[in-house]
This record gives sequence, structure tokens and C-alpha cells, in this order.
Amino acid sequence: MTMVRPAGGPGRCARTASSGCAAATALWNRVSRMSRSIRGLFSSFISEVPAIPAFRRHGQCSSTIHRGLCSFRPTAQAMSQATPARAPGMSMMGLMPGAVGAPINRRPGQAPDGFGLVKLPSCSSTRQALCVPPIQSMPERFAIYYAPPTTSDLWERASRWLGRDPVTGPVPNDGIAGIDAARLTAITPSATRYGFHATLKAPFPLADGKSRAALEADLQGFSLRHGRVSLGPLELRLLDGFLALTPVVQSPALTAFAGRVVADFDAFRAPMSAAERGRRLQSNLSPYQIGLLDHYGYPYVMDQFLFHMTLTDRMDPATQETVIAAAAEWFAPVLGREVVLDRLSLYHEPESGAAFVRAADFPLSSEVKV
Repeated sequence: MTMVRPAGGPGRCARTASSGCAAATALWNRVSRMSRSIRGLFSSFISEVPAIPAFRRHGQCSSTIHRGLCSFRPTAQAMSQATPARAPGMSMMGLMPGAVGAPINRRPGQAPDGFGLVKLPSCSSTRQALCVPPIQSMPERFAIYYAPPTTSDLWERASRWLGRDPVTGPVPNDGIAGIDAARLTAITPSATRYGFHATLKAPFPLADGKSRAALEADLQGFSLRHGRVSLGPLELRLLDGFLALTPVVQSPALTAFAGRVVADFDAFRAPMSAAERGRRLQSNLSPYQIGLLDHYGYPYVMDQFLFHMTLTDRMDPATQETVIAAAAEWFAPVLGREVVLDRLSLYHEPESGAAFVRAADFPLSSEVKV
């Protein structure tokens, strides 16, 4: 509501002896006094906050939007520990329903608190305490992989090696000859999070207007139109410091099939962020690979594709010999056997940093291409 001051001010009312005008002037004066009180209360609150240790423990501020405001919002615990003095009979601004501090919508997985106020780790100045959080989405991601049947010896041995089955969850990784469980866990954190697989289309957030249901429908259609591909026998290979299972010989049919997956499903991929591109460029990419990165969101596609199923993170040279020996013994029953790429597997990362889940399989048609 907009308050308009009576024309002429209080002096005019005195001259005209208008009771209505006098009443309006009295109301205006009361509203003005209340407004000054509220402004003073809020200013006092803002000035007191930086000196309160509770706020300092809950974060720091970096980008000041307004005096006393930046991209950090205190938790309810901090609010309860840092309540400034207020005028008798008045509620502190920010704790009234519908005002600053009223419940806000939380992102999935975000812990609730008393007022929907949450800690955000993006502030750096200790002189500023109240912050307006930026909207930072952490989208789910999907990936199109090959993974062997869950009943196969290869799948079961790889899941034991990594200590996690992307379908059922953690599995014990002890009892593997030549390497203890703690050491194996220490060299496989990233491989374990992604789960056993071979990448066909690297993880991507969905583009605007695309849905998981549409992606699954297209995967189903693609699988019905394309036949299986023989991988031939597998071998252990060290790739830039990490251990993987790869075909002894990668066939042109396999390379071509992987390229079709990359191209056919690229419409589902959201554009690559500048941060992601910068991270990728930290690798020693050739100009040609940078072109593939910009076009497909991943540099190791098309004729740069190398089929591999990761077993470890990057290892230091002193570790490699022992790990390779243990892996050779553990995977001996599946090495040398022909493996057929007989399905596409949709993997899902529910939120940034979460473990990937094997969400669905899409069997290819029965024809086998060599």
C-alpha cells in the first residue's frame, strides 16, 4: 500500500480546523514513527550480526550484494544464537511469516532447518554475515555405457574388485589374492563411484526440453535397430597409469558402433559449461580432440575412441606391478574369452558427486557384428 501525505501538512489542518484532515495527519505521524522504528531495528540487527561468533562459525562471505548481504545465508542454529535485542512487543524482522527468513524451497537432499535457512559455502568476508544465496543447480547426469550381464562372471569379479555393485550396492572386496582390501580401496575411489563399465557416451546432464523417459524410449528404439558387436577376448592393459580391461584388438565395427551412440544421443546432452570445458582442457588434448570436445562434449570419441573397462584410478609406478599381478590372477578366468557387447546400459548420477547407479539395460538385436 502506498501512503500519500495529506496536502498542505499539519499547518493547513490547523488553519481549516478540518477534523478529517487532522485525523489523517495524526495517522501519517504514527505511520512515520513506526517506519523509523522498523528501519532502526533492522539497521541495528545488521550492524550487530558481524560481531556474533555464531555467524562466523557458519561461514564467510565473498560477493557483497548490499551492506550486510552476500552469498551466504545463516542456519537456524546461527539465528537462534545470534538474536539481537529488539523493541518490546515487536517481532524481529526476518522471523515473521512471509518476511526474510520465512520457509524457502529446499533442493532435493538438502537438510531442513527451523526457517529453511541453509549454509552455502560461497562467502569469504568475515565483515558480512547475512547473504543472499545464488541459485546453483547441481543437475543429475546420465551416461550410456556397456556393462556385462549382472549374472556374468566378469561382472561379479569386477564388482568384487571395486567393492561396489552399481545395481545392489557395496560388496566385500576382501579375499582377493595378492592385495588387501584397504589397499584396493585406496586405489579405486573414482572407479568405484562410476561403477564397472565401458564408456560409450560420457556422463551428461539432460538438455532443456529432454526427459529421462524420452532418453529411455530412444535407447529402446536404437537397441532394436542395431546388432551386437563382438569385443573379442579381453586383456589387462595399463593406460596412462590406470589399469583397465580392453579388447586385445579393437575392431572397426566396435569403433563405428560407439560413434553412432555418441552422435545419435547428442541431442539429449546439455551444452558443456565453461567450467567443465576448462577442466577438460587441463588434459593434454590435441587441437583435433579439442574440436571433438566442443562438438560432442567429450574428446575421446569417434576415431579417438578406445574401448576400456576401468579397474583402478591412476597409480604411481611403485604400486603398479603389485596391482597388475593381483588383477591378472583375479581376472584370469575371464581373460582370453570372447565378450560380446550385447546391450546398452543407462547409468544415472542422481546428483553431483553421487555414486552412479545402473538404472536400465537395453538389449541389442541378436545379430553379431565382428
